[in-house]
Amino acid sequence: MFHQIEALVIDRGITMGDLMGTIETFIQALFGDDVRTRFLPSFFPFTEPSAELSFSCPFCTGGCRVCSHTGWIELGGCGVVDPNVLVAGEWIPRSTPDSPSVSASIASR
Repeated sequence: MFHQIEALVIDRGITMGDLMGTIETFIQALFGDDVRTRFLPSFFPFTEPSAELSFSCPFCTGGCRVCSHTGWIELGGCGVVDPNVLVAGEWIPRSTPDSPSVSASIASR
């Protein structure tokens, strides 16, 4: 089974910190305040900076079958969308100055 959640926020002054805070709030609302999020630097061609998103396993404290005995469950990638992607997709006109945009793509199997 495959589930996917996508979120896209477009505004001036949005940062990776906004993305990380929003994701952390979302994960804790789903799994509880004890669950931690982890962002590891990564590469995705349409976002810069980019990160791999994981959260601490809510079912164990050190490893179980759900988290493959790592204590972490990987959700997918996230990052700040390259402004050229937004121009190509006609989300922002070419005459608009570059402004950061935040995108989160969360996928799991």
